[in-house]
Parts: sequence; C-alpha cells; structure tokens
Amino acid sequence: MRDLLRQVLDVLVLASAVCGLLLFAAAVIGFIAALIRVTVLGRVLVIPFRGSDERGMYVADVIGLDSEDVEIPGATKVERLLVPFWENGQHSAIPSISKQKVFVEEQRQRFSNIERYPSHLSTKLRQLRDDLVKRIRIDNSGWQEILNMPELVQQTKG
Repeated sequence: MRDLLRQVLDVLVLASAVCGLLLFAAAVIGFIAALIRVTVLGRVLVIPFRGSDERGMYVADVIGLDSEDVEIPGATKVERLLVPFWENGQHSAIPSISKQKVFVEEQRQRFSNIERYPSHLSTKLRQLRDDLVKRIRIDNSGWQEILNMPELVQQTKG
C-alpha cells in the first residue's frame, strides 16, 4: 500500500511539473506573439514622439507610425522617445541608479504641468485605427445563411 501511495505521489509530482512547463511555454509563446504583433523584422511600427519648445520645455507627446514625420503644434523640436538599445550585437551602456535618478528629475522639470500634459495619436495612426475598427465592425461572416431558425420559433414570431 505504501509503494502504491508513493507511485501515485510521484505521478502527481510529474503531472504538476508538466503542467508548470506547459504554462511556462504558453507564457513564452504569448510573449513572442506580442512581440511579433508590435514589430516586423525587428522594426517597431509604432513610436512615441515628444515635442519641446525653444526653451526645452515639453509641449506634447504623439504616438505615431515609424514611417511618418510627426509634427507637434508649438514644438520647435520633435524627437523619438524609443531609441535602439541593442544593435549589431552591441548594447548601450546602462547608467547607474544615481545617474538615472538625476536624469528623471531633470526630465520632470521640463513638464510645465505634468498632470495635464497632452498626449494623442498622430493623424495617420488615428486613421489606421479608425479604418481597422470599421473593418472589424463589418460582419462578413455569413452567419445568417448558416443559421436556420427552427420552424417553431418562426411560427411564434409570425
């Protein structure tokens, strides 16, 4: 009886390990799928941009397409916030925590009103989103031809 109990426990341990591996694999596959949705051949398709005025104060952020030149009203300079970290097998040096804190504080000083800071989609990205939403809302599935209502229901309606 003791041996049988030991074998059952071993099977349960093995089953839980397999389940854990399957969950891990599912998470990895989901992560890879998310990366593929956002990038194509290593190119990011949607980029955040930030505009600043002549004094260096931030004016607004715009999320736009990688292929477009974004213009931000009131900004004399527009820069990409997403820059390459890893290129040609080399990565940029990561600053120390103290340097990062100084950098963040300097950035915060450049927002005139951080609670009401404007951020929006570029015109091209908004149009792309709107077109996609329209395509999604159109029902071309043909379910009306496939689904036949039972005669009993049709008679009670008529």
